Amino acid sequence: MIPVIYEDKNLIIIDKPYGISSQSLPELYKDEYGKDVFLVHRLDQVTRGLMVLAKNSRMAGLISEKLGTAKFKKEYLCLMQGEIDNEGVLEDYLYHDRKKNKTYVVKKRPGAKLARLGYKLISFKENISLVHIVLETGRTHQIRAQFSNIGHPLVGDGKYGSRINGDVALCSFRLSFIHPLTKEKLCFSILPEMKQKWKLFEKELAFFGIES
Repeated sequence: MIPVIYEDKNLIIIDKPYGISSQSLPELYKDEYGKDVFLVHRLDQVTRGLMVLAKNSRMAGLISEKLGTAKFKKEYLCLMQGEIDNEGVLEDYLYHDRKKNKTYVVKKRPGAKLARLGYKLISFKENISLVHIVLETGRTHQIRAQFSNIGHPLVGDGKYGSRINGDVALCSFRLSFIHPLTKEKLCFSILPEMKQKWKLFEKELAFFGIES
């Protein structure tokens, strides 16, 4: 089942479940709801969270134009190994190896793409950091690769060096943007499921809330 958070005549906001590939969403949505939709951005298969689907090609194009700009804000919550600095910005060049399906931090070179994000530490317990991330670019495996590169792999992310078992602890928890047609400011939020290591931070996440 694909939970629908919001829907109007032109777009849909869904909560993509963990383990489902973004590319499969249009087909899955049509099977479940009997309607065609267009994919306008992606989440890693191991990431749960909010995504926008367009109901027509015009809306898909209008939303795509906003991706990677301040007009389309994507925020994440994650758990990572070790205690990270209170806040900061990561800016790197990333290269995605399609054969290995893995992203590497590299020096500037052909094929590498600039990646930038801001982060803030919310809490630290049992050698795990709860971190709020504002993504400025949307590169494949960006969050996972950039934090692994500085010695803080995401909890459960064995591909990028985690030694803790479980699901990858990454949630696209907030989306905010101006509706391309109505010009209404839209903001949607969810919270991670309180299971596995997320349980350590249940109180912090409750107080973190929708408007933090």
